[in-house]
Amino acid sequence: MKKICFIVILVSLMLVSCKPEPEMATVITKEVTSITSVSAKVIGSVTDDGGVEVISRGVCWSTNVDPTIDNAMSMGASSGIGNFECEIKGLEPNTTYYVKAYATNSVGLSYGEQKEFVTQEKEYLIEVITNEISNVTQTTAQCGGNIKYEGEETIEARGVCWSTSPEPTIDDFCTVDGSGVGGFISNMTGLTDNTLYYVKAYAKVNDVVTYGEQKTFRTGEQQTIVTTYDVTNITINSASCGGEITSTEPENIYERGICYSTTPEPDVYASCVVGGAGDGSFTCNMTGLTDNTLYYVKAYAKVDDVVTYGEQKTFTTVKDIYAPDGNIGGYEYVDLGLPSGLKWATHNVGANAPEKYGNYFSWGEISPKNEYNTSSTMGVQMTDFSGNPQYDAATSNWGDTWRMPTKAEMEELMTLCEWNSVQKDGVLGVKVTGPNGNCLFLPAAGHAYGPWIYFVDYGCYYWSSSPYDSSENIFAYFLSYDVYTGFYEGMAHSERLYGLPIRPVSE
Repeated sequence: MKKICFIVILVSLMLVSCKPEPEMATVITKEVTSITSVSAKVIGSVTDDGGVEVISRGVCWSTNVDPTIDNAMSMGASSGIGNFECEIKGLEPNTTYYVKAYATNSVGLSYGEQKEFVTQEKEYLIEVITNEISNVTQTTAQCGGNIKYEGEETIEARGVCWSTSPEPTIDDFCTVDGSGVGGFISNMTGLTDNTLYYVKAYAKVNDVVTYGEQKTFRTGEQQTIVTTYDVTNITINSASCGGEITSTEPENIYERGICYSTTPEPDVYASCVVGGAGDGSFTCNMTGLTDNTLYYVKAYAKVDDVVTYGEQKTFTTVKDIYAPDGNIGGYEYVDLGLPSGLKWATHNVGANAPEKYGNYFSWGEISPKNEYNTSSTMGVQMTDFSGNPQYDAATSNWGDTWRMPTKAEMEELMTLCEWNSVQKDGVLGVKVTGPNGNCLFLPAAGHAYGPWIYFVDYGCYYWSSSPYDSSENIFAYFLSYDVYTGFYEGMAHSERLYGLPIRPVSE
């Protein structure tokens, strides 16, 4: 029995003598996170408790290398093995710190490896509020902000910044609206119409910029309304038109007017008449038009090289009742629709327009002269010489098939046409309207006798090529019409020495 007890005691002593001695804990400094200007977080880990319980763990730090718990320290949230996190506070901005994790058991105090970190620049306790956008136009808008600040440094600049892209900065467009705290108003100018913008308020302290919340707005659409007036004062070659311009920005209208064409939808690259600048009403005169022609016209306004047009209007120029139907040998004629088919010249021999008097000729002579006292054919028995260049001033001067009308041809003109006293371009005369509606104008050129001209603006007297049958052989037939009374004698006869104008005809 004694022997057995001895063996048990011996085994127990052997087991006790084999148990390892306790050691200091093993601790690791893992990482430093959440660094600010005044704080940081340090993560440590106890990987081995040394065989005995870890009774405390934490971190220590200093601005000098190899910090210990004799410097500043922070305890971990719990004891034992595993990770732990400590927040260290009261640090100085922009300062280098050294930190270690530590752990304590019954054996003693152990440290992890040293870590180094730098706190951030000093944080400014500043709040920037971006106001709502107001007073938006096509090119301007109003914003602003409010600055709340508890720091010691001065707010050196404040304002708003904007861009057509999100997250604008002061490197984009910006205003500077004073300094210091409080509210302010900012005016944004030079914007583009109908455009989306992004805007933020900002404040600058020691060259550090703090921004407020981003706001958005869209500028208004610039509107220019162009109204085309009705066309008035229409003649054979002219007309008046115009319009009215209303605009949100009339100062940008640098040109206004009308454009017109004989094809639909005219633009400023067709014929144009400029009617000034700015908004409001205006009138323009179109000239050099073609008679009896359909035209299309629009008012327009130019704004920043963008052309806005009004509604298209149409008008037809007045038909020129005296318009020629063609020319023979360079001289124009009118076809009055007479049974004979005769073509009457539009103007007298020696004239360049229907209302011009032209030259005066004694009957049977082919040249005008200074005095009309006698005639080379006076007393000479003659037959109708129409077309004979020796006596016919029309044939001699115009050539081709032109000739003086005979008495019978003048009678056809008088009996089959309508005659009315009129003015053409200020000249008195007679409008002769043919059966087909075409017209001829004969100016009241009077007649020449001696060195003078008589009955101008009174009598329309024109030689025929036919002599008056009489024994004296000194008379010839002429057309006679009184523009004041509207009375015409028909084919009267007069002495051949008088100077009368000649209106040619041709087949």
